[in-house]
Amino acid sequence: MKHVKSIFRKLAEEMPCDFVGVATCNSPDRQSKWTFVVGNRNDKYKRITVRYGRGIAGNVIKTGVPFVIQSLDQVDVTDFPIMLAEKLASCIAVPIFKNEKVWGVLLAGHRDMVRYEKSSIQTVKATAEQIQQLLTTMEFTPENEVI
Repeated sequence: MKHVKSIFRKLAEEMPCDFVGVATCNSPDRQSKWTFVVGNRNDKYKRITVRYGRGIAGNVIKTGVPFVIQSLDQVDVTDFPIMLAEKLASCIAVPIFKNEKVWGVLLAGHRDMVRYEKSSIQTVKATAEQIQQLLTTMEFTPENEVI
């Protein structure tokens, strides 16, 4: 979908950041998978599936609140496979809601350590809200959209 791709690129330019991705939750087994990305270095993200409550996406889907990693020193990086796969050093992840439930996670990441200001978190949240608007105006599913 061209519109989603342009939203991702706009976020990557505004922050600026190296990687933007959306992980979506598969309702029956509650696993999340990185479905849409820009700025990826490889295709490893396609093979990452994370259980509910695990990893960045699983944590945000479970809690419904933003998750920020400002330094890999804060966390055990092996708990966050997307960080390893894309060699990210810091990131902001926020929930994307559809019908008042967490539908997915928007992640903006950097390959260098970044100290995020509140304005950066607000920028990612605003982008998630744009995606939420798309979800309410059209049928938008991971199975039928590729960026």
